[in-house]
Amino acid sequence: MKIVIDINDEMYSRIMNSKLPFNGEPPMSLVWAIKNGAVLPKGHGELIDKDVVLDMMNHGILEEYITTMGGVIHADR
Repeated sequence: MKIVIDINDEMYSRIMNSKLPFNGEPPMSLVWAIKNGAVLPKGHGELIDKDVVLDMMNHGILEEYITTMGGVIHADR
């Protein structure tokens, strides 16, 4: 399962610098971030940054190049 969550920089830093697993329960802010996250459907395509693609199109970048760019989140296929 892939979930997109929104956490602040401080929480991310605390998680990345902590020893896992958590001693006890995970922080409630992390639990809420997961509960409010967006679950990506099984078999989703590659997710890309729309603004980057639109900028490329506005500058005449060829469609072939856009289709070869890496995604922000890889496809689940």
